[in-house]
Parts: sequence; structure tokens; C-alpha cells
Amino acid sequence: MATLPTPPGDLPPEDLFLGHLKLIEEVISHCCRRSHFSREEVEDFGGHVKCRLIEDDHAIWRPSAEAD
Repeated sequence: MATLPTPPGDLPPEDLFLGHLKLIEEVISHCCRRSHFSREEVEDFGGHVKCRLIEDDHAIWRPSAEAD
């Protein structure tokens, strides 16, 4: 099984988000196409995903204290 590369730890979470924004949008588009979302649903879903990724000062991009 292939392992995914780990993101550089010296980049701020905001830069990680912005650096991967094109990929994030491509994944959102792919998911929406597979689910046959309407244009409005695509916009709502994409906005929701991006909001979740930046909420709590980009917390999801920071390593977890519980990770081994």
C-alpha cells in the first residue's frame, strides 16, 4: 500500500489550505458530479467544505496532539 506524503510542518495552516485549494475544489467538483448535485447544491456543498477546512483558525490542518 502506498503511503501519502506528509505536508511540510513548517508551513502555516492557512498556506497549506491555499496551496491545496485547486485540489480541494477538484475533489468537491468530483463528489458533486458523482452525486448529481444541482448548481445550487454544488455551491452550498463547496462553501460548506471550505468553511469546515478554515474554521477554528484552520485547526484541521494542524497536527493533532493525540496523533502517534
